[in-house]
Amino acid sequence: MAELIYAALCQRVIVDQATNFVSYIDILDGVNVPKLPFAAPPSMVGTIWRIENENRLEMRVRVVSPKGQALTEAIANPLDLKPTHLRGRMNVRVPGYEAADPGTYRVEIDLLRDGSWEQRSELPFQINLTESVPTPDTKTAMPSKKATKRAR
Repeated sequence: MAELIYAALCQRVIVDQATNFVSYIDILDGVNVPKLPFAAPPSMVGTIWRIENENRLEMRVRVVSPKGQALTEAIANPLDLKPTHLRGRMNVRVPGYEAADPGTYRVEIDLLRDGSWEQRSELPFQINLTESVPTPDTKTAMPSKKATKRAR
């Protein structure tokens, strides 16, 4: 059975075509918002799997609210494997969703096994409601115009 080595929730995944190096850009673990509901933008989930006798991986990502409601899901393109593969990389774009409550949202990572989805991991994503802080009434400080004597 494939084993998840790691997963990252982020804004973008970049794979260098020449080196095959991966960059996870703007890792996400939470956000502070001034009001709810909050329109969470699309994101990415990048994963690396250790392969054990699989010839195909199929992955699904679901976002679940603090109240247990599934808000959105995305199914990655299946990954066909050769017997020589030791690891598999799967990235999937997660659609945006509306967050109505503050709290910990779960980004669940599932694999298809024997025709049904099996949860393999989850990433927490915290949405905090913050009151907007009023900006103080300030004026830009201007240097004083003192008379100065120049030494000669």
